[in-house]
Amino acid sequence: MNARHPDPDDTRLSDVLHSWDVPDRLSPRFTEGVWRRIESRSGATSKSPLATLATFATWLSEVLRQRRVAAAYLLLLVTVGASAGTLRGHASSERLSLALQNRYVQSIDPFAEHLH
Repeated sequence: MNARHPDPDDTRLSDVLHSWDVPDRLSPRFTEGVWRRIESRSGATSKSPLATLATFATWLSEVLRQRRVAAAYLLLLVTVGASAGTLRGHASSERLSLALQNRYVQSIDPFAEHLH
């Protein structure tokens, strides 16, 4: 990676940088919000589990306002749900298959041992 270093004699760059003005456009309640977040984080170590859960829910609702994060979270939930459903369905199918095998064996030989 080549780093570009400006020529110290390049006065055009210096003039542009000196003329650059960043406008102050903070919301009127910005400072209040910052202090509220600082206060909420400073007391986080001594909170009850219910308060911690509420803090997590607040954080999650703020994070999920971003569409990409919400879409990823939704995709994760659908994937986990589908996987859990598939595993549970497979287990139910195995139990049903074993029960049907036992019934079949009993229909052929009523005195036979059950399959395990």
